[in-house]
Amino acid sequence: MKEKKLSTALFVDGLSEAELKEIAVRIKLISEIGHKTTAILDLDELLPQALGLISRTFSYYNMSIFLREGEYIILKTATRPEHAKLVDKLRFKVGKEGITGWVAEKGKAVIVEDVREDKRYKAGFSYAKTRSEISVPIRYEKSIIGVLDAQSRSCGAFSQNDLFTLKTLADQLAVAIENAKLFSQVIHEGGRRRKADAALKKSESRYKSLVDHLPVGVYRSTPDGRIIEANQTLAHILGYKRVDDLMEVNVRDLYVRKEERNKNLQQLDKSITGFHEPQLRRKDKKKIWVRDYSRAVCDLKGNTVFYDGILVDITERRLAQARLQTVLKELERSNAELQQFAYVASHDLQEPLRMVASYVRLLSRRYKGKLDKDAEEFIWFAEEGATRMKQMISDLLDYSRVGTRGKVFKLLKAKDLLPQVLDNLKVSLEESEAEVKAGPMPEFYGDETQIIRLFQNLIVNAVKFRSSRPLKINIKAERLTNEWKFSVEDNGIGISPEYFDRIFLIFQRLHTRKDYPGTGIGLAICKRIVERHEGKIWVESQPGKGSRFMFTIKDLGPNGKMIDEDERNLFLEENSIGKV
Repeated sequence: MKEKKLSTALFVDGLSEAELKEIAVRIKLISEIGHKTTAILDLDELLPQALGLISRTFSYYNMSIFLREGEYIILKTATRPEHAKLVDKLRFKVGKEGITGWVAEKGKAVIVEDVREDKRYKAGFSYAKTRSEISVPIRYEKSIIGVLDAQSRSCGAFSQNDLFTLKTLADQLAVAIENAKLFSQVIHEGGRRRKADAALKKSESRYKSLVDHLPVGVYRSTPDGRIIEANQTLAHILGYKRVDDLMEVNVRDLYVRKEERNKNLQQLDKSITGFHEPQLRRKDKKKIWVRDYSRAVCDLKGNTVFYDGILVDITERRLAQARLQTVLKELERSNAELQQFAYVASHDLQEPLRMVASYVRLLSRRYKGKLDKDAEEFIWFAEEGATRMKQMISDLLDYSRVGTRGKVFKLLKAKDLLPQVLDNLKVSLEESEAEVKAGPMPEFYGDETQIIRLFQNLIVNAVKFRSSRPLKINIKAERLTNEWKFSVEDNGIGISPEYFDRIFLIFQRLHTRKDYPGTGIGLAICKRIVERHEGKIWVESQPGKGSRFMFTIKDLGPNGKMIDEDERNLFLEENSIGKV
């Protein structure tokens, strides 16, 4: 059973703009649904209308309301036609049957990521399209009077925001249901108006309590900016102790910069709904950054009646962003200096090294046979060391150029690049009698020279570390979310797991130069190339059975920035290239 650990807290600081917009929309819709449902006092009319409002607003695959009657929890309304046929027929024994029966007994909300793995799921209600489910108790005071249930066709479809939404709606439903029951009783008892008014006042009190405890500031102001409604959170954000103190505050006077205020007013006057991030001044004169979602509410003639807004304190986030930008700039400067140092050091060291190597070779030729064996061996060691040092400096220069000499990204066809790679390695592949196979290859944006070198280094690695078996190399690609995953698999000598990370470090070798020549730079360069394309590289291997090197390439545009699926398909269509 896959079940999420639940929390009803709604976290807003540090979220993306899209997530904050979603929270704002949800809160406004919850408020509207609450106003509408509490006005319906007929229970038979309330349940389907309330569920319809919720379903149309939040687009869940199926939603149901169960009410408790004795020891059973009974389906009273559902949005899907096949489920609606079971109204008043489908019943679960509380605590014994179904997820809703469990929720009705425990009084706890539950999110099931995959109902097929949950023993509580009722087999007779197991529709083929349902994959995940969220159920929350409808609680009035200390009693569980029902269950609000939502289902999805996807596994793991529900989030903590869905939990917050459904729990809030369940609280509102509880009030509305009890109001309807109370109203029915009042009709039968003859005191309809007095008791109905009391029920509505109680509902309004519960609704106000709910709004006051939201983790965001909520307000309503007149067209000239005077606050007429607000919650306790807004008072806290602006430095006031009581909500009543805000009734003397004008929103326009809170702005630190007049240009920000004027820009927001212009957008509201044009009925542009959105958010902005002004700097406001609290009661104690302290300056804070906020994210303000606001909209103008107009009458039938188009005249603004009032403004609704939601305020989030983002001061800590803005300060953290500023600190992060400072660190990133310092890191970029440091990296640039290191790359420049590596390039200059490797480039400038070549000339004195060539001079050393030349004089060592001159000594070897001129005094060959004239010195004792120890001296000749010393000269050989010096010549061999100079040769290795020259190769390492050359490799270091190549390594530094990956980040400093990269070309502009362009649209590449991997199926056209592989033949170039294999042609470059034709001699070594023929000598090793390697069999290379490649599956369908995609198109993506990248640095052509570096991508060719990436494939080339991985294939050379497979050839170098082949076993006594006939060498077979398989190259594959598969589509992931916003990226491509490639694999280069061989049946060579393999790698022990403890070396999986070490092999991608510069100048790291697992074997002696006598057994396998080279400096240990190839895979380090592969890692630099993949990281420049905002991907990652790793290996899976077993000693004696071969290795599978895998790497990802992000869907980047020609400017090296991330593109989404729609943008990618548009790029492909504009370049007359089919989807893979």
